[in-house]
Amino acid sequence: MTALPIRQACILVGGKGTRLGALTRTTPKPLIEIGNNKAFLDIVVEQVVRQGFDDIVLLAGYCGDLVRARYDGRASGSAQIRVVVETEPLGTAGALAAARGLLAPRFLVVNGDTFFDIDLAALCAAADALDCDGMLALHRVPDASRYGAVVLEGDRVVSFREKTKNAGEALINGGIAVMRAALVDRVRALPCSMETEILPALAAERRLCGRECEGYFIDIGLPETLEQARRELIVLTQRPAPAAH
Repeated sequence: MTALPIRQACILVGGKGTRLGALTRTTPKPLIEIGNNKAFLDIVVEQVVRQGFDDIVLLAGYCGDLVRARYDGRASGSAQIRVVVETEPLGTAGALAAARGLLAPRFLVVNGDTFFDIDLAALCAAADALDCDGMLALHRVPDASRYGAVVLEGDRVVSFREKTKNAGEALINGGIAVMRAALVDRVRALPCSMETEILPALAAERRLCGRECEGYFIDIGLPETLEQARRELIVLTQRPAPAAH
């Protein structure tokens, strides 16, 4: 039986962004203005909406009331946006577990502080074709020191390497994944991190897939990459959208 198209995108908007200093003292990192009266999160939301996702769930934490005030109940094109605000830090997996009742059986999960310009429908189709509980969109970088590396064998993620100096060229987690909702039932205690607890366990069981994707990538976690995003993103996103899935 052909799987139904994935229409839900859950965007993680919980981080404090401490490396950005005063910019995030009273503002969540994804709400930092990029230009043209747009917050970075506006661009992330527009990306998934442009590619046919019409159920957008924002999982907010730090300064979550600001995220709720800006987005909850709003429409973006044909998409409806809901905001879930955690009352205490739950971690990335914990935030998904707290929203378990809203999750579709299969959904896209996106980091709210990264932008990875890929064909999301192709990622979903690749996940459909494989027997796995999750599929990561992977990005190849010349130096993975800042991120840590993802080790891929065929279509399976087999391990994760910690951040190290002079890590060299490697694949990194691009901040976008296709997941099954049952995956969050693995959360046993809070807070719980998807990156350090759930994904490595899936990899050890060979239940996690990965797909190297080509496309522009930016993470606004550092002052210099935030400035890069401000120079490049508005221009990049003012182009025709790929066909919606």
